[in-house]
Amino acid sequence: MVLPDIRAPFVGIPTDLTAELRSAGFNALEKTSPVLAQLLGSVIQPHGAVPATRTRTTHAFALHAVSNLPTAADGTLRFRRGMVGAVHVVNMQQTRTVDDVWEVDAYNAGLPADVVPQALTGRTLTVARYDLWTNLMEQVFGQGEVIDLTDQARPFALREVWGSPGQLLSGRRTIYEYTGCWFTSLGRNLSADNNRIVNVDAQLVWTRRRRVL
Repeated sequence: MVLPDIRAPFVGIPTDLTAELRSAGFNALEKTSPVLAQLLGSVIQPHGAVPATRTRTTHAFALHAVSNLPTAADGTLRFRRGMVGAVHVVNMQQTRTVDDVWEVDAYNAGLPADVVPQALTGRTLTVARYDLWTNLMEQVFGQGEVIDLTDQARPFALREVWGSPGQLLSGRRTIYEYTGCWFTSLGRNLSADNNRIVNVDAQLVWTRRRRVL
């Protein structure tokens, strides 16, 4: 298997590995470049095959967290990646204002003369997840304990990974990355008259969204 061309560099991947990513297959990398294979393993998970349907299904989707918290004893910032897991709802929305331009003209009969798009003002990602004892929502995103939202002192990144129909998710993939993410809301829902599972909902705003593979 040969990996598809990279449209933009991965966050945290040294630039001298870009050519190797373009030309080498993952199986070969496991033997020749274990470090790179481990890096690619952050977006390759042992999933079953994606159903070969015409309609896009959630079987092909995975959400990965990318954090830059200190992971070494000396406090060095290193990238950590991993599947968020236990997610049951993901909702991404982008919004912008489009303004009508009017002019005094009898021939327009009250219709706009032009339509002018404005800045991208709404960039939200909503994630609903089952809370886990081992990894709370905020911990998966690399933020440690968040008592108040003001405890988030660093932005984090997420990756939206899509597989291809009829293939394993370790096959052909499309990956979008959200960088500069900040929580705007975080809350938990508890009830005594349902399945007793604790649900956690988070909404975040991102700075950039780009395709990386």
